[in-house]
Amino acid sequence: MDVTVLIAIGVLAAALGIVLGRYVWPAVRARDRDALATAQTEVARLNQEAITLRSRADQLDAEHKAASDKARMAGEEVARLAERVASLTKQTEEQTKQTTALEVQRETAASEAKAAGAEVARLTERVASLTKQTEEQTKQTTALEVQRETAASEAKAAGAEVARLTERVASLTKQTEEQTNQTTALEFSARQPRTRLKQQEPKLRD
Repeated sequence: MDVTVLIAIGVLAAALGIVLGRYVWPAVRARDRDALATAQTEVARLNQEAITLRSRADQLDAEHKAASDKARMAGEEVARLAERVASLTKQTEEQTKQTTALEVQRETAASEAKAAGAEVARLTERVASLTKQTEEQTKQTTALEVQRETAASEAKAAGAEVARLTERVASLTKQTEEQTNQTTALEFSARQPRTRLKQQEPKLRD
């Protein structure tokens, strides 16, 4: 903006000098010709500088526009990056919360796993003890089965022996009864002659 003002001032000064030289002082003195030539040369130099400054001003304006565009694009990029940073910050916070929750869950799972390991060890020991007891009981059951089969065989044999002895007892009882009957009959038969003799003894005495 300052360069443009300077260029405008230089152009106005040159124009003013030309106007004053042409219309205000139409009759130029001889001694002023050198000054006029110098002034014209200066005006030409100023015009050249004005053109140079205008070109420089255009260049600076173009650079300013380019810089403005870059600044706008940089601002948009900054806004985009700021939004991205906010999103990543939020995501990081959520991930931190999730990580904390996972840490708590991991510690809880580790505690549960430790307790489960202790419980598994206890149950394993219990299973081993029960397995041993089962094996012992199986051995005892097998022994009892053998004893039961032996006792059953012995009971069967004893039953057969009891039946045989019962039959023998019945036979002996029958024989005893027959012998008793025979003995009773014999005793009765033996008593009859004696009775007759006793009845006949008084008669014989008479």
